[in-house]
Amino acid sequence: VPWIIFGTGNGWNLTNIVVYSLWHDYGRDGQFYNVSYSTLAAPSTFIPLASVAYNPFVPHDGRATGNRVQISPALGQAMLATNVAAVKFDFTPQGQQDYGWSGYSEIVLQGTNLPSTVVTSPVLGKATLSGGNLILTGTGGTPWAGYTWLSTTNLAAPVWVTNSTGTLNGVGAFTNSIPVGSVPASFFRLRLP
Repeated sequence: VPWIIFGTGNGWNLTNIVVYSLWHDYGRDGQFYNVSYSTLAAPSTFIPLASVAYNPFVPHDGRATGNRVQISPALGQAMLATNVAAVKFDFTPQGQQDYGWSGYSEIVLQGTNLPSTVVTSPVLGKATLSGGNLILTGTGGTPWAGYTWLSTTNLAAPVWVTNSTGTLNGVGAFTNSIPVGSVPASFFRLRLP
């Protein structure tokens, strides 16, 4: 795999990235990669952050070499990225440079962890039927929190299955429309992460 992803549960604010490479001679001393990050709001969508193509001259006399690359915020900014869910290093740009790979010894992500978020459950509204659909609503939950509707047809020996998923809106509300036409009677349960 030509990439690696570093992730976190609660997220962090990223201030710097420092990458060290080390090799016993001049052969694999460079650093070649693209760095991207995802946010807590879209954890599977990666946004480009930096591209590194650093290959210093090292005399071919057998000496060991170590290099350090630091990725810092733009002048006047305190953060590289905020509300970070994951950081991805894609080593594809290495290509055939330095014989096709480099000797990375350490990757340091610097910043601060975000505080744990306690997810507040929304208050469920009255379930209604409209046009062959069960309408489920709620308000007052944690904005942008994910949720899952589970359903079962048997409460005596329940096997809960995912019926639908979603994200609370900016004020912590949701509305779901679930078709009920030819479906057996079902029980629903709201699960928050």
